[in-house]
Order: sequence, then structure tokens, then C-alpha cells
Amino acid sequence: TVEGIQTAPRMTASGPVWDFSAMRADDTRVLDEVQSPAGRWWQSLYPQATFALPVDRAASLWAVYRSTADSLQILSTVSRAAATTNVAGTPAVDAMRFPLREGASWTVNSVGAGVFNGLGVNTVNAYRFTVDGRGTVLTPATRFSVLRLRMELNQSGSVLPRTQRPY
Repeated sequence: TVEGIQTAPRMTASGPVWDFSAMRADDTRVLDEVQSPAGRWWQSLYPQATFALPVDRAASLWAVYRSTADSLQILSTVSRAAATTNVAGTPAVDAMRFPLREGASWTVNSVGAGVFNGLGVNTVNAYRFTVDGRGTVLTPATRFSVLRLRMELNQSGSVLPRTQRPY
């Protein structure tokens, strides 16, 4: 079961507010650490990598990123265990373009190729990114002034076609 979240803000006099401050019964506390490429099995494959973050804890998958003055790029999805999963995007995907500003949008078409859980894959990925809002996010920890970044991914190829729309 996938439970939706409310992506529409509550409008206030000071602007939109996204309220994620209430804990849900199925919430768990997770510390997502930024991982250095140093010592990782994939380090030599992505010498330009700046860091990695977990993207799917259940499957032990990590996204490998490169940070530059102009963008934050996704280079690959890799497994924690050596060589089980390594799907690199060509070209790398600009997940953020700096400076971020409300109303900015860009598209990236990328081919993902490699191995996923030991099986060869080849995907066609059409990304559209839009900075579609400015406001405040409330969390259990504190409040943040934010820009909302919407990503739409249409994926086809050797996987079942799918569309994702995370914020």
C-alpha cells in the first residue's frame, strides 16, 4: 500500500505552508548520511563523484552524485554490495541547477545502462524538473523556508514503463 502525502500547501497570510510536522504510525526515524566515495567498490568507476545517498534502504541502493558550482548531478544508481547493481545515466542527470529559483524548469533525456540485481538493463529516461513553489515546510524538528522542486520521470526500455512524480 502506498499512502499519498499532501503536496498541496495550506495557504496562509505569509505564503504556502507544507505541514509534515505530525508523526504517522508508520513513520520511522532514519539518519541519511552523505557517504564519501572513498573506499566504495564503485569509486574508480565514478572518479568525479562527490557523494552518495541511500535511495532505497530495503534494496540497499545508493544514488551517486556529483556536485558542481552549476548543478547537482545524478551519475548512477549502485548497490551497497559490490557489482550487484550499477546503472549509469548518459548523460548524467541535472537533478538541480543552481541557482535554484521559483519558476525555473529544465528537461534531461538520459539512457540508463548497466546491471540491476545482476540482470542487464537499458532504460530510456525523460526527466522534467520544475521549481514550482516557495513557502515554508514544517517538520517535527523545525520550520524551513523552501523552494519546492517537482520531478517527473517517464521511464521505458527493459523495465516496465512507469512514471514517477516526487517532490
